[in-house]
Amino acid sequence: MSEYLTEWFQGFEKGINSLDQKAKESFFYSCGRNCVEIGVKKVYEELYIDSGKKLDTFFLRLNEMKTVGGEIVNPGKVYDITFSHCVCELHRQGYIHSDCICECSRQSIIHVMKSLEPELQMQVDKISTVLGGGKECRFRISIEEDA
Repeated sequence: MSEYLTEWFQGFEKGINSLDQKAKESFFYSCGRNCVEIGVKKVYEELYIDSGKKLDTFFLRLNEMKTVGGEIVNPGKVYDITFSHCVCELHRQGYIHSDCICECSRQSIIHVMKSLEPELQMQVDKISTVLGGGKECRFRISIEEDA
């Protein structure tokens, strides 16, 4: 990795960390979408179909995957998705070292969930991240009741 890119990404991290949550969401929306579109979205869609299009079954079956896990916190309402390690290529290549980039992961989860169930209203919260000092990355998906 070049010294220039190392310095550039340090500034990138500082800039991201200075944004408010709404700005981070806007900034990382396309990043998260593109990441899963070129990566694992199809795997999640196939698993969802194989799970009978039932979220409880889908989240349990996530545990069959190598680095991803799922947990039912409250059946039909609240789920956790976990990653045993940071799967972000920018981190793996040594460019990013803080969890500012984890908004991209949160946005990718939102995008995948919307692709599985387009009418689903949900909230996705970052619970813990490896880059933030956690033992795993954990995101909570709360299904919102129809208004």
